[in-house]
This record gives sequence, structure tokens and C-alpha cells, in this order.
Amino acid sequence: MKSSAPISRARRTIRSIAVIGVMAVVGAFASVAGSATSAFADGGTASVSGTVTDASTSAPIADVSVQISNPDYSYVDTTGTTTDGTYSFADVPAGSYTLQFNAPDGSNYVQQCWNDLPCISVSPTYFSVADGQVLTGYDAHLAVGASISGTVDSTDGTGVGVAGVQVLANSNDGLGTSAVTDESGDYTISGLPADTYQVQFAPSGNYLPQWWDNQPTEDTAKAITVTSGDSVTGINATLVAGATISGTVTDISGNPVANVNVTATTPDGQSNEGASTDESGNYSISGLSSGKYTVQFQPTAGNLVGQYWSDQPTSATANVINVANGDAVDNIDAQLAAGATISGTVSSAAGPLKNATVGAFPTDGDPNDGGSATTDAHGKYTIVGLADGSYSVQFSAPFNKNFATQWWNNADSQANSTAVSVTASSPASGIDATMTAGATISGHVWAPGASGSPKVGVAGADVNIYSATTRELVGGAGTDANGHYRVQDLAPGTYTVEIITGFNSGMVDDEWWGGTFIQTGAKTLTLTDGQSATGISQRLIVGSPITGTVDYGDDTATPAANVEVDIWESDQTSTGSNGTPFQALTDASGTYQLPNMGPGRYTIDFQSLDPNFNGQWWNDKPTQAKANWVVVKKNVPVTGIDATLAPVVITPGTPTITGHVRVGDTLTAHPGNWKPKGMTFTYQWLDNGQPISGATSTTYVPTAGELGDTLAVAATGTTTAYQSQGISQTVDSATTAPVKAASS
Repeated sequence: MKSSAPISRARRTIRSIAVIGVMAVVGAFASVAGSATSAFADGGTASVSGTVTDASTSAPIADVSVQISNPDYSYVDTTGTTTDGTYSFADVPAGSYTLQFNAPDGSNYVQQCWNDLPCISVSPTYFSVADGQVLTGYDAHLAVGASISGTVDSTDGTGVGVAGVQVLANSNDGLGTSAVTDESGDYTISGLPADTYQVQFAPSGNYLPQWWDNQPTEDTAKAITVTSGDSVTGINATLVAGATISGTVTDISGNPVANVNVTATTPDGQSNEGASTDESGNYSISGLSSGKYTVQFQPTAGNLVGQYWSDQPTSATANVINVANGDAVDNIDAQLAAGATISGTVSSAAGPLKNATVGAFPTDGDPNDGGSATTDAHGKYTIVGLADGSYSVQFSAPFNKNFATQWWNNADSQANSTAVSVTASSPASGIDATMTAGATISGHVWAPGASGSPKVGVAGADVNIYSATTRELVGGAGTDANGHYRVQDLAPGTYTVEIITGFNSGMVDDEWWGGTFIQTGAKTLTLTDGQSATGISQRLIVGSPITGTVDYGDDTATPAANVEVDIWESDQTSTGSNGTPFQALTDASGTYQLPNMGPGRYTIDFQSLDPNFNGQWWNDKPTQAKANWVVVKKNVPVTGIDATLAPVVITPGTPTITGHVRVGDTLTAHPGNWKPKGMTFTYQWLDNGQPISGATSTTYVPTAGELGDTLAVAATGTTTAYQSQGISQTVDSATTAPVKAASS
């Protein structure tokens, strides 16, 4: 594909409430170990300083990387401790900040955040800095961590360790610490806080990733629990070679095509690997695990149409390639046909419009299979590489220019646009547009401060604009450091405004202009051509947390860790995006928190990741329709939303066989009455107690070779109840009388 899809809803989905806290800003810093003082780029008049020491011995620690950030991350800086453990930040602007202390490379100290907190916190501790203020004593006391070490080799028989393998130790909080194997394949991950970890081995090249101990996924990985100062050794891995798929890509004349993106994807779409063709049109995709794959060819230049192997237009019709570990499957080639084109001119009242974006989206099919182009200095564009078909054409303003988005032919939406049909032999030209000034919406997003204090602008919020008629996203912007936003390029119409601040902001994550929490109740705003609507502001509401505890209802009554807790809107729809609800995971003590919910009614479900226990809806209900409502009031915490997950108990029925036990007659298996209800069943027919090859249906016809034998059927029942799928039990029927000869 050579373009992006039409504007779609763009918002943050909070998949877990195991928050990384200030760890989110680590990538924004550069390490400056060994420098005592650092200055902010924009400058200020305050300073912050302190000393970093060993928590046990109080000895100073040199070369600690100290990083500072404020809540909206608009200012970040880093410095390092000197030999006496001291550090200092100069020229700090007034604001609110937090600190992070990263141990020197090769040391075994645990990373720490201000104020002696681990860097895994829902609410990091911040301190305020005033103009000209000198803050001292902002110290840190680093504790000695644990370490995990081992060796990585491979099954290639060389007996030599594999270098350059990234090894990650992932904690229950979802954070990872890593190391890379040396030339001998050895690694050591140090500075680990006391916790339980799953270790992942992520090699490059044609080796397959794995989890310790030789497991394919994190869910099946063997856990490693460490305490402060532990040194866990022998966490080794033997890597297995993956499969490769290779081939050559040419055009219809047989000329090689370079820079084609080739992707091998599993049918479920969960795994994909890729490569690009070289100047000779050759590619090789390595590191594939055993399984089935479809291969897609996507040209990045020229008027060529992408395809799937072998010469198929879609993934649904693509030929499937089966590979096993170590396989080398070659000759997976493609010959790319010439594409269709759409061209035209984009202008405004002032003349040709440069750098406008024109996108073509299939009217029937995957929107990602279209294409796009940018207008030149004369406003002209040509979209190439289109498959034969019908397209909707969208015209979008150049960056930072305010023109209303439109569709051909002068339509305000894709649904109202005129389709453009093209083939390789019949291109479409004259698909022109005259763009008019766009309407704008601007305002201020702010949170209530302390009593009597001024408004506090909320930075980094997402402001999304939706059509009130179609409920489709048509535009959006983020708030600046002071909470201001401006959305432009809007066509005349009626809109609603959504404000998303993040599930851990302290405010209700998702609000609509007018102070509501669902789109249907939002206040609307009607704009005319080029109108500027100002003051579309929102005072955010402090959220209310929902908390509870989950345990197992078996004889142990132990806390249920890693249970997924999902919260849904009152209309039984998602509180998140793309059908995914906001959620949390229970910790080791079985407790969870869903912070910052807005006033309203919600349903909550508890999904056990252990298939031996049933999930449920609150309060001990089997379905969402029967669930009790959780009522949330403004800024009033809700506690005691607990759950006890019942173990899955199968009460098997008694399988029976009906029919005449004669050669050539049909016998039928019946599973009997099983509990819980709704189980699925599979069957295996038995001859004198031994499985009959291929006899796995509900019926069986005895053969002459079984004359005089006794038959039986093994019925396997598998649970399908909510969140308890996959637990099975097998019961044999009574044996039949000996098989008689066929009736004459």
C-alpha cells in the first residue's frame, strides 16, 4: 500500500493498569554519566541537587544517570553523579518535576525514582520548583538488586554460544530489563528488584525466540523469583533454527523489482515477518516458526500492483505455505502487473495547491489496499499502483494549512462521494478538487486546582472531533503544555468533541464536551464554511477509582493474581476503543484498581487466565445481561467490587451406543448428561479397547475385520462456559456385544 487509510478514530487504548509511571520518559533522555551539573535547554532560574548513595553502606555511587521530567514531559534533562555521588540540575524552569536514578552500567543497583519509590507507580511523586528556588537534599538510596545469568547456544551442533541475543527479564508488572549475550553466548541481567520474572530470549537471524525454560510463550514460561542480592545462574537457552521463505519479484516483462516489501503472515494475523527485495528482486524471510503462512508483495514505488502469493488479490484467496523448523522454502516468486492510475489537479481560490494529500480508497475491500499521492507545485497529482476497481477519492489539506477535507466530487464524506472506476488500460484523469477554507474548533482543557487556585491546563490530552450525524472521527489535536488545542480542516457540519486524558491522569479518562461520558449525550456544535469556533473548553472531572479483590473459590482460597478485570459502559459497550474495554490485572495479593472512572453505571467482568477457574460478571453472574450494575458517583471511590472464581468442575455423563452391532450397520454414540451445560464433545471409537484409526465421528460402521470383536466409544467433553474453555474429560462407554456378521 502506498497510502494511509481514511481518517479513523485515533485514541489511546489502556490495555493494562500496570502503569510504567515515569519509566515512560526513559527514551527521551540521553545518558550523561559523570557530569555533576546539567542545564535545561530553555533555561530557568532554579536548581535541584542531591546525593546518591548505597542503601546499605551509605557509600556514594558515581556515574549514576539522574533524569528529571515534569508531568507533561515538555522539559526533560539528564545528568550524572560525580565520584562523591552528588549531582545538580541548573537553570530549571518553575514547574512540577520527578526524578529517576539509573545505576551505572555493570553495577547491580536497582533503578529508583523520587522519592525512594520504584519506577512502577500509578501516581509518581512530584515536587514543585519556584523561580529562583534552590532545592537541595533530593537524594536517592539505591538498593542492591538481584541478577539472572546464563548461556545461549543453538542446536546447530557447533557447541559455540550465540552472540548478540537479547535476553529480557519481564516482571509481573509488565516491565523488562535486558542484556545481550557476549561472544561466548553468556549474559547477565543485573539490578533486578525483588520480584517474579519470565525470561525471554530474542535472537536475530534465523533463530526462533523462546521463553525459559524452552517455552513458546510468556504464558507458558517458567517463572523465576528473586530477592534482593540473589544471583540466579543457569538460566540457559538452546536456540532452534527457524524456517525461511525466499523468492524473486519481477514486473510483467521479467525485470527485477527492488524495494518490494514482502511479508509472511500466519492466518490469524498474530505473527508476521518481512523482508525487502534487493536490486536483483531477491528476498529472504528468515526466523519463521512452524506453521502456515500467506505471503504478500507490496511495491513501494512505480506503477505496480501488489499481490499475494500466488498471483492472488487478497489474503482470503492467497495460497498457503506450510513450513517446519529449519525448512528452506524457495521459489515463492511474484510477477507484478502494471497498475491503474487516478490523476487530477487540486486548487484553492488562490490557485494551484501544493502538498495536498490525495488518497484513493477501495469502495469494496480493504481500505489499506488503495494508494495516495501529494500534489506538486502546480497542484497536480497522480496515484499509481491501483488494482482494477472502484475507489473513493479524498482530498486533505497540506500540513499546517486550513482547508476543509473533501471527497470527490465535492462531497463532505466518503458515503456521499462519487466513486471513480479504473483499470490498468483505462486510467481516470480530471479527478479535480477546489478546496475551501476549513472551519476550526479551539479551546482549553483544564483540571480543578486547590481551592482558590487558578485553572490548571492539562497537557497531552487528545481532543477528537466527531460528526454528530455519522459518529465518525473527522479530526483531532493534542493539547499543548498549557492545555490549549486547535483543530482545523473541518467541513461545514455538526460535531461533538471528545477529550481523552489517559486512564491514570487523575481525571476521568474519556469525557465529551458538555460534561457527559458517552457520545450520544454530548453537546453538539454546528459550523459553517470557514467558521472559527473558540472557547470550546472543558473543565475535567476528578475520577473515582473502583477497587476490589479476587480470590479462588477452591479449598485453598488463595488470592487470584493476573486476573483480567474489564469495565464496560452502561449500554454494554466498550469503555475503550476498537471494542476493547478498559482493564486492570490483579496483583499478587489479588487486588486491582480501575482508577478515574466517570459518574455512571458500569458492568465489570473478571476473566481468569487459568482455565481451571470460571470467569464471572459482578456480582457472581454468568453473563453481562445478568450482571449487577456498579454505580459510580463523582469523586466517590467505589470499593469492595470483589469476586470469588469458582473452579471448573466437570460431572461426566455416561456415554452409550445405539444401533445393531453388525458388520455394515451404523452405530451412533451418545455422550450422556454432562455438567456444566453447553459442553462440546469429540469421539474415538475403540475395537477391543484399542483406538480405531480415523473413527472419530458420532457414528461408526463395523467392518468384516471386526467380526467377533467388542466395540466401545470414548467421549471427550470440553467446557465452553465463560472463561473456562479448554478443560476436558474423557469417559469410555460400556463395550458392545461381539460384532455379528452382516445380515443377509
